[in-house]
Amino acid sequence: MTNLPSALRKEEWEKIRASVLEINGVLVADSNGIIIWVNDTFTRITGYSPEEAIGKKTNLLKSGYHDSEFYKDIWDTITSGVVWSGVLINRKKDGTFYTELMSIIPVKTEESNNAYYIAMKEDMKDIHNWKVSEKQQTTVLDGVVPLMTELEEARCTTDAMLDATSEAVMLLSVNDKMLWLNRAFGRFFSLVAQDAIGQPFHNFNSHWDKVFEDSSKIMNIINSVKENQISEHRETVNQIWPQKRELDVYSAPVENVRKEYLGHLFVFRDVTRERELERMKSEFVSLVSHEFRTPLTSIRGYTEMMLEGDAGELTNEQTDFLKTILRNADNLAEIVNRLLVVSRLEAGAIKLDLRKLKIHEIVDNAVELLRPQIDAKKLKLKVTVHPSLPAVEADSQWINQVIINLLSNAYKYTPSGGIISISGEEKDGFLYIKVTDSGIGMSTDEQEKLFTKFFRAENPETIKAGGTGLGLWISRSLVEMHGGKILVTSIPGKGSAFTIKLPIKSKFS
Repeated sequence: MTNLPSALRKEEWEKIRASVLEINGVLVADSNGIIIWVNDTFTRITGYSPEEAIGKKTNLLKSGYHDSEFYKDIWDTITSGVVWSGVLINRKKDGTFYTELMSIIPVKTEESNNAYYIAMKEDMKDIHNWKVSEKQQTTVLDGVVPLMTELEEARCTTDAMLDATSEAVMLLSVNDKMLWLNRAFGRFFSLVAQDAIGQPFHNFNSHWDKVFEDSSKIMNIINSVKENQISEHRETVNQIWPQKRELDVYSAPVENVRKEYLGHLFVFRDVTRERELERMKSEFVSLVSHEFRTPLTSIRGYTEMMLEGDAGELTNEQTDFLKTILRNADNLAEIVNRLLVVSRLEAGAIKLDLRKLKIHEIVDNAVELLRPQIDAKKLKLKVTVHPSLPAVEADSQWINQVIINLLSNAYKYTPSGGIISISGEEKDGFLYIKVTDSGIGMSTDEQEKLFTKFFRAENPETIKAGGTGLGLWISRSLVEMHGGKILVTSIPGKGSAFTIKLPIKSKFS
């Protein structure tokens, strides 16, 4: 009875279907007798949660009261396509026995006969209390069959989609059981899915030791998402068997419609080729940048000597030409230096020299360096970074570079006569340094892309100001190396505010 009964409105029919699932314990098993779904009433009757039941054989409830011929008769009946109904004595999770009235309905699909079985369970004690009639039992069966057919079709569609992906996918329950694995998971890690489904992840520790370069890293990921059930997580791990791979591991929480936490979905993506290309690109950039340095040094050196008169007196026009050469050589040197920093960051070659720093001294140094450019644009600069602020554990070279980058951007993108301010404060164990300007500002879309490499806003004023599009990416990377963050707020036409958030006591010290 898959169609809506003509005597009932849709709302009434949906209420009957909901009542069916609330009153009756429902178990769905595949053609091998493996449980693939249970409802809440099944858990109330038997004591087994969905995580404990799914993936197990239906003999999970066997009490030992009935002989093998009894179960053979049930199996022969349902595999022949006939509904079986009768009374069984089964065992709950706590070991106590109970008597239930059960009907098992074989359901056929277009792909195969008897693709799965639906078992309707009712505790005889409940039947006595509720006085369920034979007519009600029929209504239950008629209501559940189409509902379970819909569920099975949805499950098959989802399985087919996930099996078609190139990423390895695993669904892990709240108690670390592997509830579902796609084909790629078995292929990636040389694991038979049928043997693993329903088993705790840690039962395969010896296998993971063989698969991963550092299996404890995987265990730490799993433990961390268990502790923080609402968070997503992303990390890179190295696989050494059966094939060497760099894997990007992404995990996200899975909830039901009632927002109850069911477990975590893990996706393992092979990024070996991508990382190799990134390394090749970084090596190329590093090589070219180093090769540029020598001729640039010569160009700058000889230009400065000529400007100082070492090659004789210069005309005004010659002086202007040489100043243009020197200015462009300085700009090219800045680009080369930034490319080298990017290369070192990507290669993990930068090591922090953590020391106690007074942030007002770092700010003062940056201001002194850029004061000539700021004054040349007639910008008003206000600095309120008090010497009484607590010292922060950081690398002076790189934090100085970050503040110079932010201050440099502020004066580049603020029109003449504008205002730049630098402030500092301590709050909740963090030090906040804020650089604010009254410049051209940015749109929301531009802010989302701001910290990507080589990003340049399309604003004409931004293009006019020049730049490599690397400064903010470098700044964010350096601050994150210190365990901090860079935050930005901006309004087009009114200005921007960049805030550096640094832990006062570094977790790396």
